Amino acid sequence: DMAGCLGKTVKVELNGTLIRFKSFRDYADLFLKSAEKSKSTPLPRIHAKVGDRWEICVSLSEGQFQQVSFVNSIATIKGGTHVDYITNQITAH
Repeated sequence: DMAGCLGKTVKVELNGTLIRFKSFRDYADLFLKSAEKSKSTPLPRIHAKVGDRWEICVSLSEGQFQQVSFVNSIATIKGGTHVDYITNQITAH
């Protein structure tokens, strides 16, 4: 997870293999490409960098809401007000 947050500033290895992500967008694509394996068409995605503090990638999930989020480079696996803030704006439209 750290590779997606730190970008070019730190090299991250997993079991001796360098994890190569140049951006948060590359990291998000990893999740979406994994989900696409069972689909006949690619999943749509919207990516935005909002100021210096927020970077967001939104796509579709099947069955129920799913999220992967980070605050200050820490995985927030249960979501939080930051996830609710974005989700509420999307669902309002």
